[in-house]
Amino acid sequence: MNLRKHFFGILAAAVYLSCGDQGTKDAECLYKQQHVKEVCNGVDDDCDGITDEIPGTEACGWNGRGVRAIICRDGVFIPVGECQDEDKCKIGTQTESYTGPPETRNRGICHSAKIVCTDVGGHDADYRVIEPEQLPMQEICDKKDNNCNGLTDERSAIEPKPCWDPHVSEQMKGVGVCAGNNGWEDCAGMCVGATPPGTEVCNGEDDDCDGEVDEGLEGCMAQDECAVGEIQITYRGAPETRNVGSCQDEKKECLRKDGGAARWYVTQKEVLPDKESCDFLDADRNCNGIAARVELRLPKAYLFFFLDKSGSFQGADQEQYAVGQAVVDFAGDMERAGMYTYRYAVADVPDPGNDGLPSLQMNYTTAAGIRTGYTEKPADRSNEIFYDAFVDAADPANPWGLAAVPADAQEIYVGFTDADGPFTVRGVTQESVMQAVLARGAQTSMFITPGNMSLRAAFEQIVQNTGGHLYGLPQHPDISVLKSDLERIVLQCTRI
Repeated sequence: MNLRKHFFGILAAAVYLSCGDQGTKDAECLYKQQHVKEVCNGVDDDCDGITDEIPGTEACGWNGRGVRAIICRDGVFIPVGECQDEDKCKIGTQTESYTGPPETRNRGICHSAKIVCTDVGGHDADYRVIEPEQLPMQEICDKKDNNCNGLTDERSAIEPKPCWDPHVSEQMKGVGVCAGNNGWEDCAGMCVGATPPGTEVCNGEDDDCDGEVDEGLEGCMAQDECAVGEIQITYRGAPETRNVGSCQDEKKECLRKDGGAARWYVTQKEVLPDKESCDFLDADRNCNGIAARVELRLPKAYLFFFLDKSGSFQGADQEQYAVGQAVVDFAGDMERAGMYTYRYAVADVPDPGNDGLPSLQMNYTTAAGIRTGYTEKPADRSNEIFYDAFVDAADPANPWGLAAVPADAQEIYVGFTDADGPFTVRGVTQESVMQAVLARGAQTSMFITPGNMSLRAAFEQIVQNTGGHLYGLPQHPDISVLKSDLERIVLQCTRI
């Protein structure tokens, strides 16, 4: 027998006998108040005089410790608004971060930083570095691969330590052929390449390093090779590259040293054309009259800027203003160069006018278009939903109606943010973002403020796999530095 129902029946009957219909209603209300839960149906289910009152909040967030309000709508209680959660990640989640060259990761002494989501004091779960990363170092003699190139103690990478041949006495140092630090010490402690003192011969040199030339050699009169003061200039490269950029002639001068015979000495080494290098951006190594930073720049690029429009990013330090100004200035410089075809798009992440979702502010336009059309907008307090923004931009269905990108142009995504998660409101995953940008063929780079380890870890793989870059974004951004970093993004270099 259901004792609860049985009891209610007896109670209801007793009240009814003594009080009639009103007594029955009172008994029902008493029972409902104690045992019936309010549901969203337009009825006062628990008989407390309030219909469909909000039952409170529900648990939410990374670890179920956040709260979110609940309202009654269309017959059901549904959660609304943001999850008020101090946690920034799921406790126990592990990741890695590495800011060195990709080819050195986990090679030699190099390894990634170990990052784990941990709890401190029962709240505020966040990613914390439990083991810092180890980046490449100068190779030294320690039987380790310090520069993480797969080789150990290689001589070419070790900073040379000058040494003397063991047969050179203190009196001989700096004299004759023994002049200078004429050798380099290897990792075994041996002096390699040093010139020892030799037997004096008739050659106009101090071969035995005693300060005298051709001494004791009867009948020796060393013959001059040339007339002192003569100069020879030669160049083996193409005539049009001669003395252009880094290229230069070889220069030999006829000199008499240490009282010996006159000899030809190279006083300026020849430099021939070489490939342009991202390590020498201000040089013209192929000697065509164009600096590397100009010649290596992509001839045609479509740059899509994703700008953080959250309240924290529009704070006292004015990161939004600096980033926006750098973008506009960069576009102007590219236009003035006159050698490139560049177009620019801008998305707001999030957009207060789009229910807190990301939206397109400017379609692919010219430098003039971005200069006149870019506008600062009010801050939004929603999450910095960069996963959603990147997936929307790369969606083949083209929900934003983006202008077509020519097949011969490189599309480049560039994000600016101080976000540290969560990065989506629609369940988009890091793998989804990776697949979307790779399918689109969009090179991806991110500018991230210091300390945001979760976002850095989240985008590190995406950036590396698409040939992009991770840059630091200080709290007080320098517009000229930001513009210079944007210039590096459009260079045809795998890594600067």
